[in-house]
Amino acid sequence: MKHLLKLQYDEYFALDQKFHQELLESLGDPYFSNLQHSPMGFYNHPELQLTDNKLSRKEVYECHRKILNAICEGDSAGAYEALLQHSDLMLKAF
Repeated sequence: MKHLLKLQYDEYFALDQKFHQELLESLGDPYFSNLQHSPMGFYNHPELQLTDNKLSRKEVYECHRKILNAICEGDSAGAYEALLQHSDLMLKAF
């Protein structure tokens, strides 16, 4: 985790996008895979993490960790809750 906090922003954002890309593609559903290219949502908007209400990389990382752990454990309710937490965190940037 410590190395993520020290990355240049463009490197960090590329890893963040990769996480979302892998997650969406793992669903095997073209609708969700196509969200990567949609102008809606957070996926292609790095500026959302560069607002006056800066998001903590640590908080984003923790949300991602919770999502991934829940998926790996087969805990769909936990994954859903973690996704909601991540959405709430992103919305706080506004």
